[in-house]
Formats: sequence, C-alpha cells, structure tokens
Amino acid sequence: MDDLHGAMTGLLQVWSVYHLNADDVIAGVIFGAPSTPLSTDDILLLAEHARKLEFYTKEIALRQEFMKRLQLEEKEHLKHTLKLAKAYHNNKMSNTAMKLLSPLLLTAHGKVKPLLIKYGQAAKNQITPTGEVNEERQIASESDPLCRGITKTPKERSELHCTLRTKIPYYLVKEEVLHVHPRVSLFHEVLSEDDIKTLKRYTAQQVSKPSPAETEFVDLAMTIYQLNEKKFRRLSDKLSRRMSLITGLGTHLKTSQSDVEDFQVVNYGASGQFPLHSDCRSEALWTSTDDNQLPLSPYVRYSGDNIATWIYFMSDVGEGGATIMPNLKVRVTPVKGSALFFYNYTPDGNCDLLTQYGTCPVALGTRWDAVKLIKQGGQIFRRLCDISNDE
Repeated sequence: MDDLHGAMTGLLQVWSVYHLNADDVIAGVIFGAPSTPLSTDDILLLAEHARKLEFYTKEIALRQEFMKRLQLEEKEHLKHTLKLAKAYHNNKMSNTAMKLLSPLLLTAHGKVKPLLIKYGQAAKNQITPTGEVNEERQIASESDPLCRGITKTPKERSELHCTLRTKIPYYLVKEEVLHVHPRVSLFHEVLSEDDIKTLKRYTAQQVSKPSPAETEFVDLAMTIYQLNEKKFRRLSDKLSRRMSLITGLGTHLKTSQSDVEDFQVVNYGASGQFPLHSDCRSEALWTSTDDNQLPLSPYVRYSGDNIATWIYFMSDVGEGGATIMPNLKVRVTPVKGSALFFYNYTPDGNCDLLTQYGTCPVALGTRWDAVKLIKQGGQIFRRLCDISNDE
C-alpha cells in the first residue's frame, strides 16, 4: 500500500509541477512517452488521493473523467456529483459548485440545500473564475517555474559564459558559469563512463538494502547511499584529486580531520526529488567544541562545516530532475559526466543562503549523482576568509 500511495503522490507531483495536460495523464502519456492508461478504478482511487493531498484541480479533472466514463445510477450519480462539487468548493470555486448542485435541488433537497447555503456564503468572499478550472489555483511551490524551465532574464544571461579553466598548466577543464556572484559552475566531461560504472558497482556491493537519508524523504522516491571509500580508494583518490585540481581546494579523505566526507551516491527514481536545502549547517570550524563534535563520525570531527558542494552527474535524465537554485534563478539539467560546484559559505565566513538548492521531480527515467561535501578544515591556507563578502 505504501508503494501505491508513493506512486500516486509522485504522479500528482509530476502532473502539478510540469503543468501536464489532464487528458494526457489519464491516457498514460507523460512528456509524449506512452505508458498504461488509467483505468476507471485507477481514476477514482487517484481522485481520492488527490483530495487528501489537496491537489484539488487534479481531483476535479479526475472526477469529471470518472463521471464521463460511467452511466451511473441515480444514487451513485448524486454521490459523485456531491464529491465533485466539494472539490470545486475546496478549490475556491464555490459558484461553480453551486451551478453543479442546483439541478439536483428537487430530487435531493435534504442533501443539496444545506450545501448550496454553505457554498453560497463562501462564494461571496471568492473571486469566481469563469469557464474551466483555473490551473493557477493549484497548490504550487515558488520553485515550480524553475522546474518548468523559466530562468534568468536576457540581461542576466548576458553575464554568463563558458571558459577553459586551469589551476595548473597541464590540466584544462570546460567550465560553464551558471551564476557569477556567487559563482556556480558546471564542469563538463570530468567523469568517464568507466568511473560511473565503477561507482555504481561499488554502491551495489556496499549497500544491499538502501535506506532513505531522512525519514521525511521516505515517500520521495529518492535514496542516498553513504559509501565507505576505503573499499575503492584508488578511484576515490582519483576523483578527489580531480576536484582539487579544478577548484584549488583540499579534497583529501583522511582518517581524522578529513578535508571531505565520503561520497554519497544518490538515486532518484520516477517522481524522485529533493526539497530545497543548504549544505551549510551553521557549524563553522571556529565554533567547534567537544559537545558538538563528539556525536559526529570520528573522521570529520573538527573538520568544520561544508564550505562547498561538488556533485558528479552519473546519468542523463529523460525529463525533469533538474537541480535548481531559486534564489539565483539557476536551473541545471543533469549532463552525464559533468559536475556541479558551488560554495555554501561567503568569503567572510557566513552561510550563503543564496545557494540553497533542490531537485525537481524526475518525470521520465532515473537520475544518479555522486555528491562530495568539502569541509572547511582543509581550506585554511587555500581559501582565506575575507572581511567583506566581495569575491
């Protein structure tokens, strides 16, 4: 049952975030890719789930389709009409709910009359839309437009550029600058197909049963695998050295006061997503005490907070699944073999909330990432603090 609820929640989220056409979803077509159409029973079950999650515009579309498909007996027709009217009312379209119920006043006076009074009182305080369901009334996140591809203005895009970047003469890398201040970069062709296969193989070997990173993310079709890099040290060192060459930061994995944490491999299935968050935990190196360090893993004690984040993209994604930074209007479509890099701290040593990020729901396909959190301790002589936030 949990799997069924998770699948229904995922479908509703993808439908809502990407403004998919209701007829397409019911026909089993997502972004043009055909799958199994929804049966009549599926439609009714999904409508009930949409009601519980307050996806009222989706509930309305599903109930309309359900009633269109079936020639219901009078008793059943009344039952489902009342539910459809309630969905309109919940969507702040009480006038439409009243129009739906008015023809039933004579045949079901006892049930309909109280609802007409209730909806009539509610309609006085509502701006009543005319015609079809207003999609803007659905519950939406402020980050949804970014997931659909609405990003920077032409003027903002004019500041962006691509370059060949190097820290030492013999190592060049293709950098795509996604935002200038603070700098957010996508580095292309930094992870080979063999590296990806090896990382996935070690992930499968080390974790026989995946466990969600946080209880609150259980239903989001996303799983985090915390790897033990001692088991694949040669590849781990190679990838960490590559990060250091590109960023100039210390990325050496050590048994104590490590520069970095172990790799986290993240797998997003269909509808998988990750809420907006910051990798800055407000546990700066200079605030370390025994009380706040002893609960941590021994190898990262007194290593400080996560000064930067590096994400290797290990797969392309069919549709959806972009990484977004709403505060910067940055949207990054995963490109297999590339890596996203950004700082979680400003140069003057404060958490940079501008680089909060999350992942949009995966609509088609899957997404695989390898995330490396880079600690403050290894950067003492590499990224010096500044008295201002100017970069």
